[in-house]
Amino acid sequence: MTGGTPQQGRIADALVLCLTRGMSLSAWQDSGVLDREWALYRRLSKRYGRVVVCTWGDDAAAAKGLGVEAVRVSDEDPSGSASRVAAVVKGANAATAVVKTNQFEGGSMALAVTEALRGAGVRKALIARGGYPWSRFQAWKFGPDSAQARGAAAEERALCADADIVIGTTATMIDDLAWRYEMPGSKTRVVPNYVLADAFEGERSGSAQPFVLAAGRLEPQKRFDTLIRAFAAAGSRGVLRVYGQGPLDGELRRLAASLGVRLELPGRVGHADLLRAMRSCDLFVQCSAFEGHPKTLLEAMASGACVLVTDTTGLGGCVEHLRTGFKVGDDEAALGEAMGLLLSDTVLRDRLGTAARAGAKARFDLGVVEALEASIHAEAVALAVSGGSDPWSRVRMLVFDFDGVMSNNQVLVMQDGTEGVLCNRSDGMGVEMLRRAAPEGFSMLVLSKEMNPVVAARCRKLKLECHQGVDDKLPHLKKLAMERGVEREGVAYVGNDLNDVACMGWAGLPIAVADAYPECKTVARHVTRAKGGLGAVREVCDRLIAALRG
Repeated sequence: MTGGTPQQGRIADALVLCLTRGMSLSAWQDSGVLDREWALYRRLSKRYGRVVVCTWGDDAAAAKGLGVEAVRVSDEDPSGSASRVAAVVKGANAATAVVKTNQFEGGSMALAVTEALRGAGVRKALIARGGYPWSRFQAWKFGPDSAQARGAAAEERALCADADIVIGTTATMIDDLAWRYEMPGSKTRVVPNYVLADAFEGERSGSAQPFVLAAGRLEPQKRFDTLIRAFAAAGSRGVLRVYGQGPLDGELRRLAASLGVRLELPGRVGHADLLRAMRSCDLFVQCSAFEGHPKTLLEAMASGACVLVTDTTGLGGCVEHLRTGFKVGDDEAALGEAMGLLLSDTVLRDRLGTAARAGAKARFDLGVVEALEASIHAEAVALAVSGGSDPWSRVRMLVFDFDGVMSNNQVLVMQDGTEGVLCNRSDGMGVEMLRRAAPEGFSMLVLSKEMNPVVAARCRKLKLECHQGVDDKLPHLKKLAMERGVEREGVAYVGNDLNDVACMGWAGLPIAVADAYPECKTVARHVTRAKGGLGAVREVCDRLIAALRG
């Protein structure tokens, strides 16, 4: 692979698609969205030798129908799952591969797969794609300090750090990710969700009575209770039909009955049925509290429906007020007033629907998105081959904490009060091998809070620069990097305890050992498989040697 241009249209030997955690091809099939979700990969597959899907279900039948291979993965055995994926790729004699996430959730599996492919000798590029800001959604749902939000942010951070290119569906989403995770703009791309060609086909059929359509999961985020109250305020004698399933089904039915609203809840339907409903509705409404880049709204616009949205996160940016739709503030009364206005003005609805259809075709047609995707895939491969985006290849200063990293965090106290620690000979061998492989100017050192002769003795044996008795490590780390002329992106810090978190948060490549405290793992870009004092240092050294050798 050279120059980023695929020879004869081929990008790489294999495409490995990691589905969202808990998702499978069969689940897409059962919910009627397989054709829509797979449409892009059906086209992209022509640019690869083979396609392998990392799925969380039993997808043998569905995969056979699509002409791809499916490997079932599990969080309980990420290493084993990743090894099985690598074996399938390697078994097809693939020398190059692109690994891509369908969403950020489950990105840790993509990281495991890329590591397994690297170990198998396959040149790989990693594309981290998110259709919506996962950690932000978790923060909105469960609170910014919740375990769900913190866990999602940690997984997102690690994924974005190791990815060659990060894709988001909107500029707002990408700008937020770049700011939060300190990514350069050259690493990020915007690729919108797409709509299928059949959304543009056919004339609008209209309906015998006013028919307002909405779709989505019946849960608080979608605010269908607000929609029902606004529909009642609009005084419409028509029907409000909401496609979807969820825990609020009974509550929404009771609310509609109390307000005299004719509510239909048909449940979830196939994609073709939903598109037919869009082509016949008088008005499509969405008033969610927050969205990413809502596919359903884009499809409603592509079908020529007049759309009404609230100016909330993820919705407001999709519609130009009075050009491609109608947009109101986040206000129930304003929503009801706008609904009444639009239902009474056929000419305005037709004009907005026609403009929405033209705009959606120009911006979100599958062909447009496929061209963007293919270009980005080729670019990611070129970056991976050059090593330009690999954080490991940029390291010029490697810093270890001592206790819990170079030792197993236990101490042996003798009768006379002297202390001893247990270290690992393979760690020492790794340090020596890295020293031999490293370029001129590469430095390794230990930065420890403890002032202990055993630390100094071990560092002397390994010929490591040693800084002991450092209570506030971060200022000292910054000073050392500045003295050596190393930017933060070139600093790797290996830690395990709370007093390492600040240094890890600043370093370009923060690494936590397998038995580190959770706070360390939250800020880490990489977590070793080995525990501190039991091969973690060797693992880091081996990885750096591989990166230095390309």
